Amino acid sequence: MGSKRRDEGVDKIRTIYWSRLLSRRTGMLTPRELWQLLDAGRSGGGDDDGQNRSPKFPHYARGVHVPHANMVDQAERLVSGSAACLNHVLWEVLRLPWQSLEKKAADMLRWLSPEVQKLVLDSANRIRLESGHHFLRALERRRSLDGLAALTLLLRLAIERQQQEQIKEYAYSVLRMLLVLGEMLIEHGVGEMLFDLYAERIFPLVTFDGLVFDLSDYPYALLARELQFQVMKTYIRARFPDRQDHSDKIITNILAGQYAAFFKVLSEPLLIPNIAVGPPAPRAIEHLAEQRRLKEAAMQVNGLNSSEGWPRLTTSLAPTTDLIQPMMMFKSSGD
Repeated sequence: MGSKRRDEGVDKIRTIYWSRLLSRRTGMLTPRELWQLLDAGRSGGGDDDGQNRSPKFPHYARGVHVPHANMVDQAERLVSGSAACLNHVLWEVLRLPWQSLEKKAADMLRWLSPEVQKLVLDSANRIRLESGHHFLRALERRRSLDGLAALTLLLRLAIERQQQEQIKEYAYSVLRMLLVLGEMLIEHGVGEMLFDLYAERIFPLVTFDGLVFDLSDYPYALLARELQFQVMKTYIRARFPDRQDHSDKIITNILAGQYAAFFKVLSEPLLIPNIAVGPPAPRAIEHLAEQRRLKEAAMQVNGLNSSEGWPRLTTSLAPTTDLIQPMMMFKSSGD
């Protein structure tokens, strides 16, 4: 579902993702090696010869240029599914300038996998804009670009319709999905760039109960790595016979605060007063300070490097000894 409309932020991310996917699937570690492999299977000379074209591939690896149609087709013949990743629905959902998705959302969802479509479309192809634990967890278990695209699209629809409770639930669900996909996205070279795009374009639209997300110092890469570490540690301790059969349950429980209670404290965003609707109430300011103290304490107790996230907390809101003590409950058992 490609778009001809240029968007520097989105186009850079999707091109790097495409280039890294090709490298990983083919085992070609450098842009030159990958180009040589593609060129070897190319039929016909195209618009220019290999000498002129090969320098472009490092540009694709850095996301400087979007590959042209002939290159995408050639890569698709080598790595099936690569074209679909480059032209994924997710990139359309994230593009600017914003346009209403109300009329075309159902068509966009039909580009996703049948598993995801069954969850978000009813028998008449109407969108199920539902919320609730079971619905969201079912989508979050589809750990893929399709699952992330569906959740992001539903969040944007909820924002357009001003459905406050669903905005809140979808926003938290999208954030959880970004963490779950973090290892894969980082391996494809786009993890922090994609998170930053969400922090810039999607999450600022989220407002509920007079609050908004503050992700300005969110340690995304640190938490994505920590999540995978906690999954592996839980798997080893529990001695599950088959990790894959239990991974969904383990991830869900960790994100819910089980196994590693501190992780839920760290992974949830700071909630700050939405000054666009009026001056913050004293209670909201107190709650914000308490959130910050808990996060900083959780990082210190579990040996995480606070310099990688929430750096401002180490000055005016550094935790005291009497705060650290109750935070010991966040320490993972056996550490």
